[in-house]
Amino acid sequence: DARVIEAHDRPRHPHQFQFDAVLALVAGIGVVAFAMCAVLTVNLVDSIMVAEQRAIGVMKAVGGRSGQIARDYLIAIGLLGLTASLISLKLALAWGQGLARGVALFFNIDLAGRHSPIWLSVLVLGVGVAAPVLACGVGVLRATGKPVREALARGQASTDSRLTDGLAWLFTPLPLLARMAGRTVLRSGRRALLSGLALAIGLTFFMTAL
Repeated sequence: DARVIEAHDRPRHPHQFQFDAVLALVAGIGVVAFAMCAVLTVNLVDSIMVAEQRAIGVMKAVGGRSGQIARDYLIAIGLLGLTASLISLKLALAWGQGLARGVALFFNIDLAGRHSPIWLSVLVLGVGVAAPVLACGVGVLRATGKPVREALARGQASTDSRLTDGLAWLFTPLPLLARMAGRTVLRSGRRALLSGLALAIGLTFFMTAL
């Protein structure tokens, strides 16, 4: 009987490949979830800025500067991100600890610690504030940088685009609320693209997981 001895330059756990595969899967879930959240956040802020366009025009007409108005909106977005992060922080950390315990139990190993470090909470809160501000900064600056006359004359919130007219037949069999939601999304090409991108990312990840 032949015996084989494997020699490695560095000590390597026999199940290192499984460890790496699980970590890659968890990291992929996190990246996809982060991308979908960014897309949905940009979509939401775009809708808000369309509704706020006339208010921005009024503020600029009475002497407000574009930089000041954009700063106020970005601060509000950051505060919303911080509030959402504080609400979900405890649940997110608990879910992460439960996942770590499940993986450790699956591989029959002991965890070095069972509590999340403080720096992780600070990092999560920082990302929760910075991510929406950075993702929506371009849209906010574009909305606040329009001339007063154009801002006050905005009619996108109530007019249909060519995309809406061309695809309106798709929503005919749907209930009233579903038709209204579909037409609202299609009124803006960028909003429709972001919504489709979010669905495509989720579907791609689902098929990849299968």
